[in-house]
Amino acid sequence: MPQGLYIVRLDFETARAGAATLSIELAVNPETRLLDASLHGLMRTRVNTPQEFNGHAKGVMELSPERGALGLLGGLQGQVVVTARGPRDRAYLAPFFGEFTVDANWNGSGAFHVGDARFQGKLTQVRVPEPAE
Repeated sequence: MPQGLYIVRLDFETARAGAATLSIELAVNPETRLLDASLHGLMRTRVNTPQEFNGHAKGVMELSPERGALGLLGGLQGQVVVTARGPRDRAYLAPFFGEFTVDANWNGSGAFHVGDARFQGKLTQVRVPEPAE
């Protein structure tokens, strides 16, 4: 019996407190192993003012030998719009890359890149996977 598309929400917390946050709304197709993600986050790079980013990414997931039969390895690639607030408000388009390893409960670790900035940390499931409408 074919499985349908389902949605899972993950929050990414960086190892260095306050460096970045990322919320990922993932549409997961278990049959094709394709991922479609909506991204929203904040990051602090060399600038003290947080920069907000929003965007979209697509990717794939595979079984992860390190995580056992129920673990998943995923990768995402897309683009985000970064908005820098301050004396000179500006916005720019930046590439987004993410990779993660999660267990059967969608908790795990990973890294993501926004342009040249790279962040590592842990992923936590915020919303239990549910069928997409």
